[in-house]
Amino acid sequence: YKMLCRFGFPRPVARRTFICEPLKADSDDDKQKFKKIKEILTEMNATMNILEKEKTLSWSDFDNLLTKYNWTYEDYEYALRVVHTRTTIIHKREPNARWVNQYNEEILRAWNANMDIQFVLDPYACAKYLVPYTTKPEREMSLLLEATHKECREGNMSVREEMKQLTCTFFNHRQVSVQEAIYRATKMPLTYSSRVSNIS
Repeated sequence: YKMLCRFGFPRPVARRTFICEPLKADSDDDKQKFKKIKEILTEMNATMNILEKEKTLSWSDFDNLLTKYNWTYEDYEYALRVVHTRTTIIHKREPNARWVNQYNEEILRAWNANMDIQFVLDPYACAKYLVPYTTKPEREMSLLLEATHKECREGNMSVREEMKQLTCTFFNHRQVSVQEAIYRATKMPLTYSSRVSNIS
């Protein structure tokens, strides 16, 4: 069962929302059976890709495909458990919505942009997804700071001056988000406190 992209599109069609728990092949017979199921799902997916270029897909188109392979809808849900390797939620989805992300209608009114709302079933997978965003390696920044450090040493700068130079290099060359760029460009305060503390 092949997806067309790493984000899992097209999404599987479903008449109901359910938790899809993966099945394991415990025997050689199971492996052969699962292989056949994956082949059929791949063919069904390819056929729907062709059909949707000519028309808007409907449930009758989907049912015709099930009939072609002598499958019931229950067989189809079983097949989804075969092709998924981890527990996931299959959302109720019309055949013509295979390329639509999960979204919230209320949020969409306020946030007119792409969204992909998912219920987290695997906290470890969620952490694995989020951590790279917060710990992206910045090789270019490391090289710049190393070069600045070397220049400071060669220029016989004091520790205070060197730290100031390294700070300037970091802030002038690091990548920032659009939000932070707007804050800095409009000179909006980056910090705010309701209390004032004096240290003497």
